[in-house]
Amino acid sequence: MMENREGKIILSLTGRDHREIENQLLSMKELDFDVVEWRADFYYHPDTFSLIRRICPEKELLFTVRSREEGGLFQGSDGELEKMLLQASLEGKAELVDLELLGFYGRNREMLETLKKNGTRVILSFHDFHSTPSEERIQELFRSMREAGADIGKIAVMPRRKEDVETLAESALRAGAELGLEIIAISMGELGKKTRTDLSLTGSTMTFGALGTGSAPGQVEAGELARLLKGRISGSGSSSGPGC
Repeated sequence: MMENREGKIILSLTGRDHREIENQLLSMKELDFDVVEWRADFYYHPDTFSLIRRICPEKELLFTVRSREEGGLFQGSDGELEKMLLQASLEGKAELVDLELLGFYGRNREMLETLKKNGTRVILSFHDFHSTPSEERIQELFRSMREAGADIGKIAVMPRRKEDVETLAESALRAGAELGLEIIAISMGELGKKTRTDLSLTGSTMTFGALGTGSAPGQVEAGELARLLKGRISGSGSSSGPGC
């Protein structure tokens, strides 16, 4: 797949069973996007890897499992999560895996290197669904991600005022320039929606679109997102084009 200079669109699978995930994948077939994120904390079965590859063979796979403490649904042990991550990397051949910087990664730092040795790129992420940290704190988080060896650093935070969006955008641009780290920076909710549709504000290389209700506050519907991103008109001018 060619690299999209305007940034890659990620769509998330949030089905609660095999049939629901299959229906979501089939509904993606006419959409313009680049990466399937499987939120395996909503539902997990190893057979889903082959289902995703069968319906969307040309798309990259991002494997994500979030615990309740991280804003997700997973309630298993670290050992169970480790097994799922290794299965995603080795058997599912996931191109990308997301680990929460202050969650599972903080307790299992060796997992990052194991995944990278398997050929999987690692996103280290930080989420704050209530507020936006200071610029200094955001810089500190991005530095921690870079020093840990992350391939991509992701920060998604909630703004309370317009200045919070500006703080995140400026911090992300600075981190990308100074650290040489690939970045995903998202200001959630209605106030921060522009950070999802104009990636030049943050220097982000990827953005999340909504399939139905979406998986995070402020996500833009997938078709609309493809139209809003510069150079991406639904049905033409895309790096990968509509369909799985």
